Amino acid sequence: MAQRVAGLSPEQRTEIFQSLSKAEQESLQEYWPFWARPEQLEPDGQWSVWLFMAGRGAGKTRAGAEWVKHRCETLDVPGGVPRGALVAPTLENVRLVMVEGESGLLRVLPPSMLVNGSVENSWNRVACELTLANGAKMKGFSAEKAARLRGPQHHFVWCDEPAEFRDALLGMKEDTTMAMALIGCRLPPDPRIMVTGTPKNVRLIHDLMNDDGTVVTRGTTYDNLMNLGAEYRDRILSRYEGTRLGRQELMAELLTDSGSVFSRQWFPITEKPLDGPNVKRIRAWDLAATEPSDGNPDPDWTVGALLAWDGTRPVEGSDVPGVLQIQHIVRWRLGPGATQDKVMRQTRVDALPRVLIEKEPGSAGKAMIAAYSRALSGFARVEGVAPSGDKQTRAEIWSLLAEQGRVTVLDGDWIPDFLEELEEFPMGNHDDQVDAVSLAAGWLTGRRVSRRRKSIPTSRPALPSSRVSSRPLARLR
Repeated sequence: MAQRVAGLSPEQRTEIFQSLSKAEQESLQEYWPFWARPEQLEPDGQWSVWLFMAGRGAGKTRAGAEWVKHRCETLDVPGGVPRGALVAPTLENVRLVMVEGESGLLRVLPPSMLVNGSVENSWNRVACELTLANGAKMKGFSAEKAARLRGPQHHFVWCDEPAEFRDALLGMKEDTTMAMALIGCRLPPDPRIMVTGTPKNVRLIHDLMNDDGTVVTRGTTYDNLMNLGAEYRDRILSRYEGTRLGRQELMAELLTDSGSVFSRQWFPITEKPLDGPNVKRIRAWDLAATEPSDGNPDPDWTVGALLAWDGTRPVEGSDVPGVLQIQHIVRWRLGPGATQDKVMRQTRVDALPRVLIEKEPGSAGKAMIAAYSRALSGFARVEGVAPSGDKQTRAEIWSLLAEQGRVTVLDGDWIPDFLEELEEFPMGNHDDQVDAVSLAAGWLTGRRVSRRRKSIPTSRPALPSSRVSSRPLARLR
């Protein structure tokens, strides 16, 4: 009955469903083709990779889990059992999203498909392995260790959020995560890969879309609103709707122009510093200690970004307060000793009680923070902040504010280099200025990954024109 009903129009299906008994309705709940949208169902034809690109909350995980379930149920492996791979940016993503998530495998697999009808007997969380009653086995892999995919063979592979893979910028080059997954998915009779994710302007997404063996389906957040909680709808839509980034995160558009995160027009120049009793200021440092050389002619920069934030200042056209100003950026490429001396001199000039320094992982990061704490003792307190998440996600803290007209730039000769880096981010050669501003903006607004402070609300007003210079940014090119 479900198969017959699934072939009808949406209006006919609704009419029939409403006429069914409660027991009949419950039986249909388990039949995925009845509920799935066309883009969530496996495409017809011969293909090697199915790329389902969709916005946040569009049902990507459910589609992937249902596809894996279907492969385990129907794949005929003579003399053996189906073997699959589950690939995500980290093993925690495999566990928490692909397997245990609200729409993950353990939510779509009925007890009849589990060993002894039990999650405990089927799911080995430590080994990240899932075994089904029919013998089908799935192993989790992390893009952090692509080499682990070298060797194992699979009948099918499900990759989730490929744009977040550690080597996504390398595309499908040799020894990358996706290359290893493709090579390992080779067992007959019908090896195939499903890829689910929100698109980002990285080489891997372009390589997948341009490959002759890839078929692409698309969906948006709005396609699945009826299945999303009211709080989620309010939080996500209010944050992204009407913004350029919303085209990527909600509408699943691949923003192919350089600088998919920032636009030069979002950063009006003003000659009036942000001041007042409620203004907080901080300088954040992204340290490097390498001079240009023949072997490394274009090393990273040391960058110090000074930002100011007033979370109480009203914004024209909005009931939500809060404005940010990028007041000054310094950068250089020098050795360790010279870098520390220049940081000390700038700290004395700023005369702020605290500075932020991006903290590298491990003992080396702790030693660096300790060294700068001693060097700046008596001038400012040093706070080491360990970044979490990818650079683009951290930059969203202030890119969304900028697009909503809440960020200004204090006039200075550093602005042309800064805007050039913004327009190229995340595809440019350097992102040190972006990192430093992200560190300072996260600390000032409270939107740090540590979540020790509440997030600020956002909307989409523009700053009063009286505060902003009319000088167009195009003149700075």
